[in-house]
Amino acid sequence: MSANEESTPLGKRPVTIADVVVVARKRAAAALDPEARRRMQASRAVVERYSSENWPA
Repeated sequence: MSANEESTPLGKRPVTIADVVVVARKRAAAALDPEARRRMQASRAVVERYSSENWPA
């Protein structure tokens, strides 16, 4: 990414309309925060465990 390109972080706070506009119209990069990625992976592990054990959804 060049110095004049914008990046929109995802996961540290709720996504705003302004965030969506920057990504959609200005083609800014959207980057997932590492902590948000970790939380998503932990959530997925729970869902996969429940699914493999045939728990009702």
